[in-house]
Amino acid sequence: MTCKKGEFVCIRHDEVRDVTASMLREVCRDVSTEPTLLHIEGEQLQYRTANTTNEAQVDVSARGFWARGQRAFMDIRIFDPMAACHRRISLEAAHQKNEQEKIKKYGDRIRNVDHGSFTPLVFTTSGGMGPKAKCFYSRLADVMAEKKHQPRSHVVAWMRCRLSFSLLRSALLCLRGARYSAPTTIDIAGLDYQATVVESGILVGSLVQPPFSSTHGGGHKEWLLSRVKPQGDLCPPHTETGTEGQGLSNPRAQVQAPSIRHQPTRISPGDLQPARRHNGIGLVSPLTVPTL
Repeated sequence: MTCKKGEFVCIRHDEVRDVTASMLREVCRDVSTEPTLLHIEGEQLQYRTANTTNEAQVDVSARGFWARGQRAFMDIRIFDPMAACHRRISLEAAHQKNEQEKIKKYGDRIRNVDHGSFTPLVFTTSGGMGPKAKCFYSRLADVMAEKKHQPRSHVVAWMRCRLSFSLLRSALLCLRGARYSAPTTIDIAGLDYQATVVESGILVGSLVQPPFSSTHGGGHKEWLLSRVKPQGDLCPPHTETGTEGQGLSNPRAQVQAPSIRHQPTRISPGDLQPARRHNGIGLVSPLTVPTL
């Protein structure tokens, strides 16, 4: 659930972001995903962990959500309550911890520089919400019910269903998705073959070439088959007819032929005397004839 390989964690985060943005577009204006914050020009922020980069972004922004004409910024975090950093604290404390980290990172900058409001939307991987996320979606349900002229209970049930299934699909993807490393490709267009051979320590003079050629009459396979000597009698079983011409076979007179399968024949180096040296290159190791 926390493994970042395969980018399934990012997919889970982006899906909740897109669902929230689509619901905000029903009731708000100027809704955008991943908006860039205004640059800092001499403002002093309260916390050292605040994001002061010029490329700082949050997940969602909408105008007129909390107050008329004011821009609201939301940033999403989904954490695993069973992770090692959360095992020794309660679930409520884990929610508050993650919310405070988001507030220290963006809250002061958005209030003083962008002059907007900031709300951290903290979820667990199993579907739980933090206190501020509950307040945000409760306000969103009120506005949607008023604008769509629908009962609030129906809107809340629909909203919970969308968020729950979004987190459920993402959880299944994180658990069952295939993770693999992208294959590395080597550009051989500008490869220096001589330097590669020297660095790898390949001995060019010790490369053994095939010991069999067309001069041996038939090639490698025919030469191996010619060295195989079948063992035992391969005659078919003999039958005798009855004394009165009834054509009955005599089981005692049947001759059992041995199996055609035999043990592999080990060829000694002496049998490979014609091919022991090929163009002055090293010895050829003994071969084993495969079982037919």
